[in-house]
Amino acid sequence: MNIQELSKAVFRLNHTDKFSEDYVYFQIINYLAEHGTFTVSELDRKILYKKENNPTKILKIERRKLKNILYGTEKNYKGLIPLNYVYAHQIAKYRGGYPQTNYYLTEKGILASLGFSSYKENINIKKFLKLYDLAFDKPFNKFASEFLKLQIHIFLLYHYLQ
Repeated sequence: MNIQELSKAVFRLNHTDKFSEDYVYFQIINYLAEHGTFTVSELDRKILYKKENNPTKILKIERRKLKNILYGTEKNYKGLIPLNYVYAHQIAKYRGGYPQTNYYLTEKGILASLGFSSYKENINIKKFLKLYDLAFDKPFNKFASEFLKLQIHIFLLYHYLQ
């Protein structure tokens, strides 16, 4: 099994059922895997979902509802922050009297995102590999990259077997 299949097996986010909460979680995790971070204002109205009672209408999540989904205060949503997929960090920049909050993937979120985005396209992995390029000489770059990939593969395989 490759990393993508193992990640989907370990972190069972149902991204095909557009009525489930996992589909909303999948969209948020996928956005973070592509862009690295976001504020609620940046993600406003980009997440789509459908209601079970009206499956033909596609709705966009508004800012307040998105924040409730992230923190798990919305009905039927456990929340990405309580499930430890996303980390919220308040920065000292104040907008309208309130501190701005940036959202990042945790280690669990990064590993879950590998099921939907490739290993080389994930921005968090790219940043980590860039640090390897700066820290090691040319012959060790490939070794460090393959070592990281192998460690992720072993970790996911261990949890898949559990």
